[in-house]
Amino acid sequence: MNITKNSLNCNPYLLIIAFFVTVSLSYFFNMEVDLVGATSIFDKAVKYQYPENGQEGLESDIPVQNKTFIQSIDQGIANSINTGQRGLNSNNTTEVDTLVSDDNSLLANIFATDLLNRVYHSATLLEITAKLPQVRNVSFADILNQTLETHHGIPSNKDVEMRQLAHSIISKNGTADNLFEIFYLMPNGNMYMLEPHSIQGTLKENNYGFREYFQKAIQNNETYLGNAIITTASSGIREAVLATPVYSLEDNTTISGVWAGGIDFGMINHQLQSLDLIKENKRVVYVDGNGEKIADSDPSKSNTFESFNRLVSFKNAINGETGTAVESLKDGDSNTRAIISYKPVEAFHNTWIVLVMETLPSN
Repeated sequence: MNITKNSLNCNPYLLIIAFFVTVSLSYFFNMEVDLVGATSIFDKAVKYQYPENGQEGLESDIPVQNKTFIQSIDQGIANSINTGQRGLNSNNTTEVDTLVSDDNSLLANIFATDLLNRVYHSATLLEITAKLPQVRNVSFADILNQTLETHHGIPSNKDVEMRQLAHSIISKNGTADNLFEIFYLMPNGNMYMLEPHSIQGTLKENNYGFREYFQKAIQNNETYLGNAIITTASSGIREAVLATPVYSLEDNTTISGVWAGGIDFGMINHQLQSLDLIKENKRVVYVDGNGEKIADSDPSKSNTFESFNRLVSFKNAINGETGTAVESLKDGDSNTRAIISYKPVEAFHNTWIVLVMETLPSN
């Protein structure tokens, strides 16, 4: 796939498309990409696609199934060039709705693909490491009775191997995967350890058996993607947790605990907002299975709690549908009409949703 700077400049959406296509491909290729010196979305796309020297040459290494994905995106780019420029300038409402719908549906698919790749990549890291002896051998469980109340788990100098593994996951993969903490829960929900330990020391709870992600991971015997929650650490940030069961070294069938990672929405917010979609009269929102906002491309609203569970778009997407609807959105004290393209992201027994919204001019 050849993407030149001139061709990207012809349509602002191509910048977004190029960025997310190449980010998605970086997961497939397991690239470690240095973005130092990348000042634009185009520069970042080039560095993601050709991290070594900025030159072409990777296409021959792309698996067949990924070439099909790229070809579908290429077709979407061609369609966007032909129709995207017309935008909201037409006086024909039906035509406007169709053009905007096609354009935003393409973006919703790309954002959903990127989000799905992130979730699966993070979950894979957890599932692989959950099989390692450092995780399956809970060496200091017997001291929890003495340390749970005072340390909210085991002290920082205990089970160093598990802590080092957790720290390695965060430091090497946190930026790409948005995992900012890794922790281990005992079969009864008691906290065993959390990295970084600085967060463990500020926990306000010692048992997390009440959390949905813990209960579902145990019940399903499989990895589970939780919905948005407020952490019990002193920072009280919003996160979602990926949790996978851990099996005992002794019989490989008994669940000995839950290995989990917290997804930081701040990183996802930063990525979306770096695209500056406001200039294109677009807003992208990620919501969880309850309809609560996870991330927002609008920096003025990203720290504001919002629920989208009353939208027809959300209800359709949570039922597995993909499409577009014209709905009324609450904007401060007023309501505005918007075209909303929606795409479900189904992963690990849960469904998150991508909404691409574009405000329509008032009559």
